[in-house]
Amino acid sequence: MYKLIATDMDGTLLNSQSTIPEKNIEAIKLAKRKGAKVILCTGRPITGVRDFAKILGLTDKGDYAITQNGAIIYDSFTNKIISSNLLSKKDILNFYKFSQNNNLELHFCYNNKLITPAKEISFHTIQEAYLCNIAISVIDNIEDISNDICPSNITLVVENEKTIIDLIQEAKALFGNDYSIVHSSNNSIEISNKNANKGNAVKYIAEKIFNIKREEIITIGDQNNDLTMIEYAGLGVAMGNAIDSIKEISNEITLTNDESGLAHIIEKYIL
Repeated sequence: MYKLIATDMDGTLLNSQSTIPEKNIEAIKLAKRKGAKVILCTGRPITGVRDFAKILGLTDKGDYAITQNGAIIYDSFTNKIISSNLLSKKDILNFYKFSQNNNLELHFCYNNKLITPAKEISFHTIQEAYLCNIAISVIDNIEDISNDICPSNITLVVENEKTIIDLIQEAKALFGNDYSIVHSSNNSIEISNKNANKGNAVKYIAEKIFNIKREEIITIGDQNNDLTMIEYAGLGVAMGNAIDSIKEISNEITLTNDESGLAHIIEKYIL
């Protein structure tokens, strides 16, 4: 019997209009009523998660949310951080130099703001700020930021998927295993602490909080940043709209996010 399901949000829980289909809402509420743990696991900051968690009834005692690709785990009842793997000012400067060398826009979330040194802000950055319900803060000189700033991840905005693959390979060749470097869309690369990924975060919650075994876990997603949790789970599921590399490593492929593929999996294995 599966006791925990960890679901990605964009492209998985949410449809193409960035809303939750009614079938997904109903399935999640029924799964929770039956005793299953449902964890939202996303690249978004907590500001882009809370409203959806409330709609789903996932803000009670014993509910948790994984944000920023696994960098921060929140207690959804108290809104307190229970685990974090963060970056430093040195990391920001490393990737700012990389972004300048490759003509990329850089931004990062900190203290409920989306901070960027970009003189011309891209549509992707504006869209991310809107979806995550945070303000954009433009800084003149990134080297002047405080040493106390420790973001959960850094985002590089790029042009297309082919460029992303080349840039990720270049970044990994340059920085080795010092960071977790993934992409969750066709126009962004996300850099996190090397220990921060969705797989490690799901494992932390399962083992340290719920004492749930790996084989009792379902994870479901659609993009490269979901790979670690799909590989970790007893049942790793790819959305019908997932990229090919995720479909290849998954145990099962469900319907698309516009067809409530998440609800289909919950109904099949939990309800």
